[in-house]
Amino acid sequence: LGAARKTLEETPRAPTVPLYDDILAVEDGGVWVKDFAFPPVEDQGDRWTVFTADGRIRGIIDLPPRFDPMHVVGDTVTGVITDEYDVEYVRVYTISG
Repeated sequence: LGAARKTLEETPRAPTVPLYDDILAVEDGGVWVKDFAFPPVEDQGDRWTVFTADGRIRGIIDLPPRFDPMHVVGDTVTGVITDEYDVEYVRVYTISG
């Protein structure tokens, strides 16, 4: 534990980290904003905050690991998911809540 703590303390760190990682404009005028994750976790999905066109938070969505959303219409999210062999597949998910 002592060696791990020493390594962590000696590792250079940025003075700040971003709050958001990505942004996706949606058909209804709102935006989806991807939370910045540090450190990134390979098998953990991404968390997105959904804002309405007037800037209010509509909700928070956790997407599957390795899924990159590209288009949102209503409650449907279309994007690309990448498998463990880096093969990409188009996926369409319906948001339920």
